Amino acid sequence: MAAYELHYWPSFTGRVEPILLLLSDAGASFTLQRAVESVADASHPDGEASASGGAAPAFAAPVLRIVDEDFTLAQTTAILEFLGRRHGYIPMSDTAQANCLQLALNAADMWEESYSARRSADEGAAFLAGRLPLWLSHLARFHAACSDGGTFFFGDAPTYADFQLLNVVHILQVSLGTGASSVPTVRCNTPALYAVHVSAELSPRRWQWMFAELPEPAPELEGWEAAMTSRPGVAAYLEHAEPVLYEQVAAGAKLPTPEEIAAWRAANAEGEGEGEKPKL
Repeated sequence: MAAYELHYWPSFTGRVEPILLLLSDAGASFTLQRAVESVADASHPDGEASASGGAAPAFAAPVLRIVDEDFTLAQTTAILEFLGRRHGYIPMSDTAQANCLQLALNAADMWEESYSARRSADEGAAFLAGRLPLWLSHLARFHAACSDGGTFFFGDAPTYADFQLLNVVHILQVSLGTGASSVPTVRCNTPALYAVHVSAELSPRRWQWMFAELPEPAPELEGWEAAMTSRPGVAAYLEHAEPVLYEQVAAGAKLPTPEEIAAWRAANAEGEGEGEKPKL
């Protein structure tokens, strides 16, 4: 099978992460390119089209290209659904496939709502108190209705929607910090996630969120999170995340140790995260 070429913005993984998670889990060959301007029409304000050959044009990243097949596809959920069919991350029945797409689109809505909430005047307080609990309740009901007693949302194996939801867990933590701790969460002291967080210039409040001790996951989804993050491909991605890390991290800068992270937490347990950041 031809290798995949993914295109996304420099310095962060954002909406391309669930695609990277799925491909890592599948053991598929892929590269991550940062030259979005070469494949996305939205990156050309002068109206000049991107070079897509005979393939369908892409408006914005993330973009998937399969050069050997002259194929281009954009939109996170569309890419995930396509790869899910190719690599077996999709339910068997047509009704379950429809519900899987529904769940993936719900995840895309959650992603957008949480990211937008971070930029609001209240820094997401209203979202945390109102909309997010509704989403979490809905996810618990969805899992109970569709999992057929399995660990994942559609049984005993993950679908592309599971990877999209794992990405939502990450964006909730990045956007809203410990206030979103009622969702299952990947701990921020794994090297990859730590590097992603600390490579940006964060406000003192953001630093307090990023390194606060995180409560245990919500019970109804704890097994799902543990099963997702313990899969060998996903675990390897979260541990190393190459070539996804920020440029200065990928270039070989030293990552802080868990002890350094713990020391930072201890020094800032009562304050607003004003202490010196652990060094990359």
